[in-house]
Amino acid sequence: MPIDAICLLMSEGNRSVFNLLKVVAQVDPNLVLVLDDMNMRGAQIFAGCIGYCESWMPRFLSCIRARDPDMIAYVNQKVPQFKAVTKDGRIRS
Repeated sequence: MPIDAICLLMSEGNRSVFNLLKVVAQVDPNLVLVLDDMNMRGAQIFAGCIGYCESWMPRFLSCIRARDPDMIAYVNQKVPQFKAVTKDGRIRS
């Protein structure tokens, strides 16, 4: 599946999150897949980047690479209806 399609799916219709994911993909497309593996989508990605990382992209990228448990805890607190995890969060068919 092309990275644009993955970004669109993971953004859950949120244009700001789609644009954010496109920036992440430009740095390293594998980081989008790491977010997927962390079960992070739409509002969770937004909370991680804008809230936890205060819109500072280098910090957000670092948190993704590290699968930062503090960011995950923050995201789960802000978006409690979904659960972000450190790994194995992808929906598997």
